[in-house]
Amino acid sequence: MFRLLHRIVVVGFWVLLVLIGWFAYEHRTRIQPVLDEIEILKHLQLTTDPSRVIARMTGEVYQITGPDSFRLRTADGVRYHLRLEAAQAPPESTPAARRWREQGARRLSHWLLSNRVEVDLVYTNEYRLGLGFAFRAGTNVNVQLVKSGLARINPDQLKNLPLREQFALLSAQQEAQTARLGMWK
Repeated sequence: MFRLLHRIVVVGFWVLLVLIGWFAYEHRTRIQPVLDEIEILKHLQLTTDPSRVIARMTGEVYQITGPDSFRLRTADGVRYHLRLEAAQAPPESTPAARRWREQGARRLSHWLLSNRVEVDLVYTNEYRLGLGFAFRAGTNVNVQLVKSGLARINPDQLKNLPLREQFALLSAQQEAQTARLGMWK
């Protein structure tokens, strides 16, 4: 009697499991946004330092030096060579990667060159090299570059950022991957 009851329970469990799997497969378009949010939350790193910004500067971009770097001149004439924090262009290992790097440099040039830009500096040294977040007209250029698929997140830099920036960058990369933009084609 117990054996029969045990078999009924085990078969019922497996039938229920198969039905749940079938239902999830049939309604995957409704479930996908939830799975995307779970994926984003898995990658978030809570940081004890809510803001690593050491300075905020404003200046004019006078040269684009790469798909994720530029030179900025402040109002008093001081020049900085800055790289976008946590947004990393693909390495030049393949022709496709070189094409994405060139397109990223063109897009960065379109957004920043000869424009007034605010930069939240996260790191700088005595040679005026630095990492930071660039903002043009209130729009975070780092996020826009990742969202367009022309840069990806640098996980080593991401885990030390404030939660708001982590979420914005992870969401932007998820959008680019889902839409198969840029390097995610």
